[in-house]
Amino acid sequence: MKRRKNSLRLPDYDYSLPGAYFITLCTQHRLHLFGHISDGKMILNEFGKIVEKVWINLPNHYPNMACGEFVVMPNHVHGVVKLKPKEHTKGGFENPENAKEGRFQTCPNEPRSNVEQNREKGGFETHPNKIHPKIHGIPEIVRALKTFSARKINECRNSPGISVWQRNYWERIVRNERALQAINRYIQNNPIKWQLDRLNSDCVQ
Repeated sequence: MKRRKNSLRLPDYDYSLPGAYFITLCTQHRLHLFGHISDGKMILNEFGKIVEKVWINLPNHYPNMACGEFVVMPNHVHGVVKLKPKEHTKGGFENPENAKEGRFQTCPNEPRSNVEQNREKGGFETHPNKIHPKIHGIPEIVRALKTFSARKINECRNSPGISVWQRNYWERIVRNERALQAINRYIQNNPIKWQLDRLNSDCVQ
């Protein structure tokens, strides 16, 4: 059976399982929306600061997750999302035992539910002071990062409905601590190696 072009996730894998996940999101058309690189450092503009703030705030709305290493680049972001076991209320994570190593491009569910349509503008589905019984997976967390950062950015530039992010994103299941350390180094060094980055484009807005 031919697989759908926009569905390249690991078949039958539960992306709400405890573990660490390395994600990459690119801007629509890879436009440089979030700032610029100067002397090997990322200088965030207003939009880049919005993305960073939304990322930092995610665990307040998804209590089963913790934020790992993260960087906002001119036209993309890299981050590590750690999903905790149900019995863990703070700290730590477990690596999926049966995960296969590799990079996978995925597509989150784009249609908005009635709950999403009816909640307050700019808000999250879950309340920051309420422990929600549902365990959210990577697609939902990525959807939140994209949706709420895009909404705030479009409010700032008075461009409602304009796409900020590419529909797809990339993710990698982190198999062990050694792999996590390598990914952390990659994220930390991303600004320094911007000129060699395959995601670096000549599209500047």
